[in-house]
Amino acid sequence: DPLADKILVTCAIIAFVALDLANPVAVIIIVARDFMVSGLRLVAVSSNGKVIAANWWGKVKTALQMVSIVGILLAMQFAQAGALELGTVQLWSNWVIWFLAAFTGLSGAVYLGQNASLLKDAK
Repeated sequence: DPLADKILVTCAIIAFVALDLANPVAVIIIVARDFMVSGLRLVAVSSNGKVIAANWWGKVKTALQMVSIVGILLAMQFAQAGALELGTVQLWSNWVIWFLAAFTGLSGAVYLGQNASLLKDAK
Protein backbone atom coordinates (compact mmCIF):
# COMPACT_ATOMS: atom_id res chain seq x y z
CA ASP A 1 0.00 0.00 0.00
CA PRO A 2 1.72 3.23 -1.14
CA LEU A 3 0.07 5.38 1.54
CA ALA A 4 1.23 3.06 4.31
CA ASP A 5 4.77 3.16 2.89
CA LYS A 6 4.75 6.97 2.93
CA ILE A 7 3.42 7.09 6.49
CA LEU A 8 6.03 4.57 7.68
CA VAL A 9 8.92 6.41 6.04
CA THR A 10 7.72 9.83 7.19
CA CYS A 11 7.29 8.74 10.81
CA ALA A 12 10.70 7.04 10.89
CA ILE A 13 12.65 9.93 9.40
CA ILE A 14 10.91 12.49 11.61
CA ALA A 15 11.88 10.37 14.61
CA PHE A 16 15.44 10.30 13.23
CA VAL A 17 15.49 14.12 13.31
CA ALA A 18 14.60 14.03 17.01
CA LEU A 19 17.47 11.58 17.62
CA ASP A 20 19.94 13.71 15.61
CA LEU A 21 20.15 10.96 13.00
CA ALA A 22 18.75 13.09 10.16
CA ASN A 23 18.97 16.70 9.07
CA PRO A 24 15.57 18.43 9.05
CA VAL A 25 16.16 19.94 5.60
CA ALA A 26 16.80 16.50 4.10
CA VAL A 27 13.62 15.22 5.73
CA ILE A 28 11.64 18.16 4.33
CA ILE A 29 12.90 17.32 0.82
CA ILE A 30 11.76 13.71 1.21
CA VAL A 31 8.33 14.59 2.60
CA ALA A 32 7.77 17.42 0.09
CA ARG A 33 8.41 15.06 -2.82
CA ASP A 34 5.79 12.65 -1.51
CA PHE A 35 3.25 15.47 -1.15
CA MET A 36 4.05 16.67 -4.67
CA VAL A 37 3.58 13.22 -6.20
CA SER A 38 0.36 12.63 -4.25
CA GLY A 39 -0.95 16.03 -5.32
CA LEU A 40 -0.10 15.35 -8.96
CA ARG A 41 -1.91 12.04 -8.78
CA LEU A 42 -4.99 13.73 -7.31
CA VAL A 43 -4.97 16.38 -10.03
CA ALA A 44 -4.71 13.70 -12.73
CA VAL A 45 -7.60 11.67 -11.32
CA SER A 46 -9.86 14.65 -10.66
CA SER A 47 -9.24 16.44 -13.96
CA ASN A 48 -9.35 13.59 -16.45
CA GLY A 49 -9.77 10.35 -14.51
CA LYS A 50 -6.23 9.21 -15.31
CA VAL A 51 -4.49 7.06 -12.70
CA ILE A 52 -0.72 7.56 -12.69
CA ALA A 53 1.22 4.43 -11.84
CA ALA A 54 4.50 4.48 -9.94
CA ASN A 55 7.56 4.53 -12.17
CA TRP A 56 10.87 2.69 -11.74
CA TRP A 57 12.41 5.68 -9.91
CA GLY A 58 9.65 5.70 -7.31
CA LYS A 59 9.95 1.97 -6.69
CA VAL A 60 13.72 2.20 -6.23
CA LYS A 61 13.25 5.25 -3.98
CA THR A 62 10.87 3.33 -1.73
CA ALA A 63 13.18 0.30 -1.58
CA LEU A 64 16.19 2.49 -0.73
CA GLN A 65 14.23 4.28 1.98
CA MET A 66 13.06 1.05 3.61
CA VAL A 67 16.52 -0.55 3.51
CA SER A 68 18.11 2.63 4.87
CA ILE A 69 15.64 2.90 7.73
CA VAL A 70 16.29 -0.70 8.74
CA GLY A 71 20.05 -0.11 8.45
CA ILE A 72 19.88 2.97 10.67
CA LEU A 73 17.78 1.13 13.25
CA LEU A 74 20.27 -1.76 13.27
CA ALA A 75 23.18 0.66 13.63
CA MET A 76 21.42 2.25 16.61
CA GLN A 77 21.10 -1.19 18.20
CA PHE A 78 24.83 -1.77 17.70
CA ALA A 79 25.54 1.63 19.27
CA GLN A 80 23.37 0.80 22.28
CA ALA A 81 25.22 -2.50 22.64
CA GLY A 82 28.55 -0.64 22.59
CA ALA A 83 29.73 -2.10 19.28
CA LEU A 84 29.58 1.28 17.51
CA GLU A 85 30.10 4.85 18.66
CA LEU A 86 26.87 6.88 18.70
CA GLY A 87 28.65 9.76 16.94
CA THR A 88 29.67 7.44 14.11
CA VAL A 89 26.09 6.21 13.74
CA GLN A 90 24.79 9.80 13.71
CA LEU A 91 27.30 10.85 11.05
CA TRP A 92 26.64 7.78 8.90
CA SER A 93 22.88 8.14 9.30
CA ASN A 94 22.94 11.80 8.27
CA TRP A 95 24.90 10.91 5.14
CA VAL A 96 22.41 8.16 4.30
CA ILE A 97 19.43 10.49 4.78
CA TRP A 98 21.06 13.16 2.58
CA PHE A 99 21.63 10.53 -0.11
CA LEU A 100 17.96 9.53 0.19
CA ALA A 101 16.92 13.18 -0.08
CA ALA A 102 18.96 13.59 -3.27
CA PHE A 103 17.62 10.40 -4.83
CA THR A 104 14.09 11.21 -3.69
CA GLY A 105 14.31 14.72 -5.16
CA LEU A 106 15.64 13.32 -8.43
CA SER A 107 12.86 10.74 -8.60
CA GLY A 108 10.31 13.50 -7.97
CA ALA A 109 11.77 15.64 -10.75
CA VAL A 110 11.62 12.69 -13.16
CA TYR A 111 8.04 11.95 -12.13
CA LEU A 112 7.02 15.58 -12.58
CA GLY A 113 8.75 15.75 -15.96
CA GLN A 114 7.00 12.60 -17.18
CA ASN A 115 3.59 13.89 -16.08
CA ALA A 116 3.87 17.66 -16.57
CA SER A 117 1.29 17.57 -19.35
CA LEU A 118 -1.33 16.54 -16.80
CA LEU A 119 -0.87 19.85 -14.99
CA LYS A 120 -1.43 21.75 -18.23
CA ASP A 121 -4.58 19.72 -18.92
CA ALA A 122 -5.95 20.44 -15.43
CA LYS A 123 -6.24 24.20 -15.96
